[in-house]
Amino acid sequence: MSTSDFKVGDKVVFGRTYGEKTEGTVVKVNRMKLKVRQDESRGMFRAYPAGTVWGVPPSLCSKVA
Repeated sequence: MSTSDFKVGDKVVFGRTYGEKTEGTVVKVNRMKLKVRQDESRGMFRAYPAGTVWGVPPSLCSKVA
């Protein structure tokens, strides 16, 4: 997928193929990355609270139905 497949407000799941997955909402679409605000807390070794904004490549995101 590319950044043109996403728009602000889309619900997505992001993370590596065999890693931890996190649900979030797209807050900004840049040319190369998406800014995604996570909707749930995550982290096994380090805690990231809900509301943290991540810069995520679109290849690691998939839309939630």
